[in-house]
Amino acid sequence: MCIGPSKEKEHQQHHINSYTRKLERELCRSGRLLSILAASRMTYSTTNTSRVSLEGVMVGINKEELQKTINLLIDQKIAAELKGVQEENARLREELDDNRRAFEENSKSRRLYYLTEAKQTDVVTGQLTSTMWRILTGAMIMFMQAGFAMLEAGSVRVYNVQAILMKNLLDLCISPIVWWLIGWGLAFGYVVDPLSGELTSGTEFSGGSGYAGTGLTEYCIEFDAITGDCVDEAPAPLGKPKFNPDEFFFFWTFSAAASTIVSGGVAERVRCSSYFLFSSVMSGFIYPVLVAWLWSGHGWLSKPTDGLDATYYDFAGSGVVHVTGGIAALVGAKILGPRKGRFDEMVDQTEFIPHSIPLIVLGTMILWFGWIGFNAGSTSSMVSTVDADKAARSAMNTVLSGASGGFTLFVIRLVFFNMYDVAGVCNGCLAGLVSITAGSANVSSFSALIIGIIGGCLYQTASRVVASRHIDDPIDAFAVHGMSGIWGTIACVLFDNGSGFSVFGPAGITRIGPNNYEPSVNVGTQLGVIFRIVDDNIMVRILERWCIPRI
Repeated sequence: MCIGPSKEKEHQQHHINSYTRKLERELCRSGRLLSILAASRMTYSTTNTSRVSLEGVMVGINKEELQKTINLLIDQKIAAELKGVQEENARLREELDDNRRAFEENSKSRRLYYLTEAKQTDVVTGQLTSTMWRILTGAMIMFMQAGFAMLEAGSVRVYNVQAILMKNLLDLCISPIVWWLIGWGLAFGYVVDPLSGELTSGTEFSGGSGYAGTGLTEYCIEFDAITGDCVDEAPAPLGKPKFNPDEFFFFWTFSAAASTIVSGGVAERVRCSSYFLFSSVMSGFIYPVLVAWLWSGHGWLSKPTDGLDATYYDFAGSGVVHVTGGIAALVGAKILGPRKGRFDEMVDQTEFIPHSIPLIVLGTMILWFGWIGFNAGSTSSMVSTVDADKAARSAMNTVLSGASGGFTLFVIRLVFFNMYDVAGVCNGCLAGLVSITAGSANVSSFSALIIGIIGGCLYQTASRVVASRHIDDPIDAFAVHGMSGIWGTIACVLFDNGSGFSVFGPAGITRIGPNNYEPSVNVGTQLGVIFRIVDDNIMVRILERWCIPRI
């Protein structure tokens, strides 16, 4: 069948249109139309020449070039889209980093806030626990006054019990008032410039402020950074005192203990009026000045020796409290002389035997209980595990040394004198307690036992020597407190955990010599301070020149 010209033209036209649409679809995928397709469409005509023109165009098109063009357009499209995606990713990443930084800064701020709050809470908690610790242990030390009263009452003759109890009560009534008036200021009335670190109040020999309760009852919101004076006053619930009342109370109990030690040494020979004067001087001047020298941190005996890192060490007061009280008792007993009939061969000496052993035992047990607060409380704070460890070690060593001292006296009196001396065992326990007081926090438990044993032996020796010199000391105040205090002051460096017998055992003696000058200097420093305490015990001059002629 023959196809006419018109049908053939329609067929060609349909073919061209189909091919053109196909190309358009391919090119539209890349986003553009090729101008060559438009040109081919425009050259079409219904004449025979149209076929030639179309064929020319079709022949002129290179399929490979067309494919390359299409691929190029597709690549460009993909590249453009990829670039857009990358830019969007970069923008999103930058936003994410900004958000992360903001979150981290916020988290850091929150952590800092919580840490600050926690730190402030820890500080407040530490202040509260330290305050309660000082009050609790101070109350235990104050209760030792009952122990001294029972011990002394049992050691004297029965008709002097009331007088000895009155003197102990006078200590409790006089010493806090005098300590408030002058003692606290002399001992701890120091103000330090926070910028230069130099003292603005006080000297190397005594404090310069805090007298008559100033700084204890005046409450401030703000203190001057240079002078330490109150800038902005406030009522008591809102402000903070310049000096801590809990420290005032705690250190007063030590002052009262030092005064009471002397009471037993001069028992049955001093009128209450004379003892009133002595207690005032002891609590208001003698003891506070020694504390300023040795414990304040600013005194001339508490500073390192020139060229050597050696300072006086006395954790709880073997030297500051017990040597001071023991030496004062010895001097007082010597100046006053023995009781009438004491050491007189014509007088029955059994008259001077302690009249009540139960009171002596009760007093010893009370003192032992209070001694745990005396030594453990000398940490003076309770804000860290270090403070807790010191307090625990002090309590442990206090018990061990007291026990070893008492057992030593039991053995000595039984083996050498064939007697069960209850009063002697009690004094042996007290000698062991005094011996460990200076080093209760820095020696091992085994060293505490050795220190107590040696303290008991030294007590026995000192008691016999004092009696042989006809010095009448009814409760062996010097032997228990003075001699054992001297030994304890030396023992705390001999048995120190860092360089003494506690570390090197028996070979620790080799640490004291020309090749190990530091322990030698430490021992020398302790001895020098002991001699200074004895030499500068002003009570000797006061009793000798003023009090004794008026008794």
